[in-house]
Amino acid sequence: MKDITQPDDLSGDMESIRMLMDGKIPVYRTEKRYIRKDGSTLWGSLTVSALRSADGSVEYLIAQIEDITERKDVEIAIKKSEHQFRETLELLDEGYYHCTLDGSLIEHNLAFNRILGIEMSKNMRGIMMPEFWQDPHKREEYLKELMSKGFVRNMIIDAKTIDGKPITVLASAHLIRDEGRDQTIEGTFTDISDLRNTENALREEREFSHLLLDASPAFYVAIDSNGRTLMMNRALLDALEYTEDEVKGKDYLTSFVPPEDRESLQPVFEKNRSGTTTVNVNRIISKSGKIFIVEWHGKPVKQTQGKKVGFFVGVGIDITGRRTAETALRESEARLRSFIETTQDAITIIDEEGQVIEWNAGSERLSGISRADALGRFIWDVNFQLVPPERRTDTMYAELKESMKKALGTGIPVFREPKVFEAARLDGTRFFSRHTIFPIKTARGYRFGSVVQDITSEKLAEEALRETTRKLIEAQELAHLGFWSWDVKTGDVEWSDEIFRIFGLDPRTFKPTIDSVLARSPWPEDHERDKELIKRAIESHEPGTYEQRFLRPDNSTGYYYSTFQGRYDNSGNLVSIIGTVLDITKRKRTEEDLRESESRFRTLVGQMPVGIAMTKRTDKNEDVIYLNEKFTEITGYTKDAIPSFDTWAKLAYPDPEYRRIIAAMLPDVYSEAANNLTSNPRVTKVTCNDGTAKDIEFRYTNLKSFGFWTITDIT
Repeated sequence: MKDITQPDDLSGDMESIRMLMDGKIPVYRTEKRYIRKDGSTLWGSLTVSALRSADGSVEYLIAQIEDITERKDVEIAIKKSEHQFRETLELLDEGYYHCTLDGSLIEHNLAFNRILGIEMSKNMRGIMMPEFWQDPHKREEYLKELMSKGFVRNMIIDAKTIDGKPITVLASAHLIRDEGRDQTIEGTFTDISDLRNTENALREEREFSHLLLDASPAFYVAIDSNGRTLMMNRALLDALEYTEDEVKGKDYLTSFVPPEDRESLQPVFEKNRSGTTTVNVNRIISKSGKIFIVEWHGKPVKQTQGKKVGFFVGVGIDITGRRTAETALRESEARLRSFIETTQDAITIIDEEGQVIEWNAGSERLSGISRADALGRFIWDVNFQLVPPERRTDTMYAELKESMKKALGTGIPVFREPKVFEAARLDGTRFFSRHTIFPIKTARGYRFGSVVQDITSEKLAEEALRETTRKLIEAQELAHLGFWSWDVKTGDVEWSDEIFRIFGLDPRTFKPTIDSVLARSPWPEDHERDKELIKRAIESHEPGTYEQRFLRPDNSTGYYYSTFQGRYDNSGNLVSIIGTVLDITKRKRTEEDLRESESRFRTLVGQMPVGIAMTKRTDKNEDVIYLNEKFTEITGYTKDAIPSFDTWAKLAYPDPEYRRIIAAMLPDVYSEAANNLTSNPRVTKVTCNDGTAKDIEFRYTNLKSFGFWTITDIT
């Protein structure tokens, strides 16, 4: 046995055998390694007992070896897996913890310490979880949901670090129930404070565009780069039957897209994340399960001064009812601090000779020139230092000096109104400033003071506003959605460019007024209906909608769908009306073509001398969607009596054995139709509604997702 025992296990093995021989132990049991003939290792469970004679001496040793190599390999693999799991935990950006129900930590990773502000080297195992909830009542709600459901998924929590710094985390957890052991909690959380700050900024900006968004029939959604919903407009919220708070932070795909559509939508999201504009059609699902088919126009929005996509917006047209969306406007507003309200303004005073006698800290911050370097110098020399290098010439210096000397002599400022300049600091950085100059009369002549405000952020805001306006115009063009307003007092009507495009009119030659707009719709009955709708909406102070026909310059008829909302003064009097116009001409023409086609189909099928049934295949069944009169005449069954193919089979073939024969026949029928469009005829014995039996010949035609069945009574 020594020759086949792994050398490292031999010493302990021999010592235990000696103890067994000496009678110190009754049985020797161990797990050890053996060496197979081919040199590979075999793990064995060894049990050795001694067979003794009457005088107690050992006559035989009886050994039993069980091959446990497979179990040992599994144990080694488990240990390796646990080691890899631990290494993975430490690499996670999410905080991970495993604790008892009373909060005692069993395991945690480094991200747990980092997010909660705990010293990174501190091991918290065996210590109670730190109290990181801002509101203890929210903690009770969290635990209640966890205990009732067994899990909590993607819950947004207002938390705090151990030193009290507020943070926002996205938390998930689940209960671990091991038989025979106490329940424990395993969970993760991610610091999403930056996301919450973004949401707060968006919430403030949305107040500006709230009325316009809610008046629009289009769907609008903003989604961050991780797929979480930032906001939805009223039309989309109403369609999905959610509130604003319910959708914020929700994963868009798993919350609002049917499961079977999620995989196909992933590539669209990836294109948006990579900065590509997309157009696609997909379904969304409401809280109650209602399905909408929406044409989405997706556009990524890049982070300021960067190439990375910050979030992307979707403008959707509900093509199940031809409803449209608009893209929300991002309001950018720069609030300037006045001289009286703040000391951040640059204040400069020069004496009667033009020398600087006051240069405050604001001037130092704005220009980069210290107070010591400015005092006592002529103002034209100081200002010339701040002129951008490409405009700094001898001629400019002379003009600057001459204009200031003239102002000192007359008391008339170089410019009477505030003026904006672009300047360059000594370190080369550029900024924009607004200068206000005022004279100070003294006994010796005139001094001048100036208040200079840094408006660089205002300039950037103007640029951002122009960019926002450009994006809004793009959204209108994508969705074919225009905006209008009507001043009730003046009668003035304003149209966006998109409305002129919808009507086919030139804004240079057509002025929209109430009379000129009504003239484009020469149908009095439509006017009376629309006036009544508008009157009712104004009286109730509620938003209103209507559809209207109109004539284009080529005398073709178009259709539009309009939403509107009144604006009222403090006394409740109507001041103006704003609204949207959506081109629904394509939808109307499609509806007319569909009605005409359906009428022709029903007339043709209704007059055919054979029985006809149409079915539509679903995941679970084949639904009956149409029966002609001849089918009912032959069998006695109406559509209400046989809503599905299964129902038909049970009624028409009541004998279970015969029904199985029919069921076995159907795969061949479907295969023939798939290859040849229409199957070969088959004859079956059908039990009619009145109990009589008839010989029925049928054929099946494959129309993709629909089935077309013809039956003939050949009794």
